[in-house]
Amino acid sequence: MRRAAPVLVAATAVVGLASCGVVDDLAAGGGAPDALPVADAPLELDSLPYVVGNTLHADGREIDLGGRVTQFVVGPRGVYADTDEGTVFTDLETVTPLNVDVSLSPLVLGPEGETLALVDFSSRVASAAVYDLETGDLLNASTRGMGDPVTDDLGDLYEETWARPLGFTADAVVVEPATGPALYLPLDGGAATEVPAEDLTESWADSTIVDGLLPSAGQGYDSFDVDPATLPPVLVRRHGELSPDRTAALVDAENHSWRPIDVASGTALDVDLPDGADRFVVATWTDEHTVVGGAALGRGSSARLRGQQRLVSCVLEPGGRCTDLGRTVSGLASWPGRPSTWG
Repeated sequence: MRRAAPVLVAATAVVGLASCGVVDDLAAGGGAPDALPVADAPLELDSLPYVVGNTLHADGREIDLGGRVTQFVVGPRGVYADTDEGTVFTDLETVTPLNVDVSLSPLVLGPEGETLALVDFSSRVASAAVYDLETGDLLNASTRGMGDPVTDDLGDLYEETWARPLGFTADAVVVEPATGPALYLPLDGGAATEVPAEDLTESWADSTIVDGLLPSAGQGYDSFDVDPATLPPVLVRRHGELSPDRTAALVDAENHSWRPIDVASGTALDVDLPDGADRFVVATWTDEHTVVGGAALGRGSSARLRGQQRLVSCVLEPGGRCTDLGRTVSGLASWPGRPSTWG
């Protein structure tokens, strides 16, 4: 199903994990790799990695990942990226192709950045999987809800639905399968179970919302995962992201104008972007209320096409300010855990 070139993986990849409690429905024709590669030593990054085109920029190094990067995440012992030529791992020295296809699903880090959830489409039946990124070990995997290989046209099913990890709770990954209700996939290897109705929140945006989700490492809360009745009207009307402490929000207005809002009052926060910047792309949250991202330099379509961004760090609290980090990123940059798109 990759929109470029698929990567195949043997369906027997999780043999030997049954004793740890990994569900055995992978025998239905799905399979996830039994481990992901990790570097021998932890990564020590002094600056925020980003991608332009094929190239990962990290700590002054440029690593060609072999294809246009559509998404990537940074684990404690390496970077995992999906490209239009396949999914790869890099320890910032070498690049290793992975036997996994995540072209139809996001890579989702756990709240501490030490676990990774994905849906793998490399086998006939897709499988949801979660990995320990310190060791690379598979913690759990399941094909539940990913269709019947006898009665379903799985290719059409996967193209028409959005099977994906929704996020993490304290002890499970929440998965939106291709068919049926959302599932809890336990981190301890237990069987996938249906999310009970009392854990679901009705969403005005027609999204599946599960109570108790924690933000991925470096990200805040999507504003749809709280009761809209508790939010100021400006947050209910527009997409946005709440800070990890839920005190501030970035509201995504038309043409990707950046609007920092104080959640308690619903009023705009007094923060500044660099001179000449009028849009902002979120990169990562560095603490409960500080966000780092690229401020677009210049106005209008020509600036957007050039994709020139000035890296800034912004404190989203009353009286907070943005600090220029002294670097301009040229090109349509993407950031860890964020889709590869200019806004």
